[in-house]
Amino acid sequence: MKLQQLLNIHGRIDWREQNKDLVPSSIVFDSRKVCKDSVFVAIRGEFSDGHRYLSDAVEKEPAAVVVEDVRGVPDFFKGAVVEVLDTRLTLRLLSQRLYESPGEQMTSVAVTGTNGKTSFSYILEHILNSLNYTCGVMGTIDHHVENKKWDSDLTTPDPVTLQARLKDFLDFGAQAFVIEASSHALKQERIKQGIDICVFTNLTRDHMDYHPDEEDYFR
Repeated sequence: MKLQQLLNIHGRIDWREQNKDLVPSSIVFDSRKVCKDSVFVAIRGEFSDGHRYLSDAVEKEPAAVVVEDVRGVPDFFKGAVVEVLDTRLTLRLLSQRLYESPGEQMTSVAVTGTNGKTSFSYILEHILNSLNYTCGVMGTIDHHVENKKWDSDLTTPDPVTLQARLKDFLDFGAQAFVIEASSHALKQERIKQGIDICVFTNLTRDHMDYHPDEEDYFR
């Protein structure tokens, strides 16, 4: 996919000297992972702000940077500068666009709740596979479809990894996928694509280090 095709969902683009027909190498939101011709999305997180690392990021020659505040982009940067209201939302949209929304081609199930997410995911996977309905799983233990496995760093992956893995599932013949949806991921809107079936297991007091109160956790 060409850079212009990837970014044209946004109106405020300063192309500077960038070639619109360039094919971006990747989408990243960690400045340490920026490489030549990648697209860097500056995310405002709990403890860090990607906008603070724009100077370091642009020295690695990304094709474009996506920001909420253009004032932090160095004048010497020759790539495209995309200004948006919410970079976290944009990261998800760009990831879906880059991988052509593979999740829409499979039946999707998201499982949330304090306990039981992994167990339910594996039970559902077993049922579907026994009916010759190939099912991929993303969760705490790993990501897998049939005998193919990938390591898992988070209960629910970041938007870029999520879309890349869904594309992997599709390429390995999956007709459905189950994803464990943590409360962190839901609050951060990592999963915002259409989900066919949503499962809520239970709610017990947990994760109060992240949520300000139980009502926030429940929402």
